[in-house]
Amino acid sequence: MPPVVRFRASEGHLVICGDDKLAFRVAQELTTRYRERVTVILPSKRRNHGPDIDRLAGVRVIERDELTSQSFADAQLASARALALLRQDDVGNFHAALRARELNPGIRLVLAVFSPGLGDQVREYFPDCAVLVGTAMSAPTFAAALQESRPPATSGCPGGPCTWRGGRTPTRTRCSAGWPPPAPPARPGCCPGTSRTPTWCWPSPTAPRATR
Repeated sequence: MPPVVRFRASEGHLVICGDDKLAFRVAQELTTRYRERVTVILPSKRRNHGPDIDRLAGVRVIERDELTSQSFADAQLASARALALLRQDDVGNFHAALRARELNPGIRLVLAVFSPGLGDQVREYFPDCAVLVGTAMSAPTFAAALQESRPPATSGCPGGPCTWRGGRTPTRTRCSAGWPPPAPPARPGCCPGTSRTPTWCWPSPTAPRATR
């Protein structure tokens, strides 16, 4: 097993899970704009965007095939401020979020949801996390969500989020230049598509605990 480089627990680093272009861009945004210390858990430093991520200043990389409780312990998740789950595996991200909350109940969660219509279902399990779907999946938006003092939450509109509840509303065109002014309250019925009940294909909610 590769050696694990330790941060001081008081530093409150951020953890990212993923090795694609989005994970690279989010890590880059956090380290260059926000000057954060970032831990990235990925399968390999040599595949996909692993080499690019490994070269970023302020980033340490932990190579783990699975997001197990031990992987999170090696990443010192217990002392982290926030966790971004960006792998293109909705079920895997869901179970990883459960494990993360067991290790650090107060951690801020930011989840990418790739299956249309599942955003609201995820929020039922994690009402205080940011769930980003569709067009909301930009690196500045993820980085901003990880930086929020209170975890923002989005409505699960099929084409992307409608509003950020309890926070400010970033957009794709303006987020890279900074936060825009607070958005006005959403009008009732602004997302008629969300009244549809999506197909639920994940484990029963009666036992939302990690299995390993």
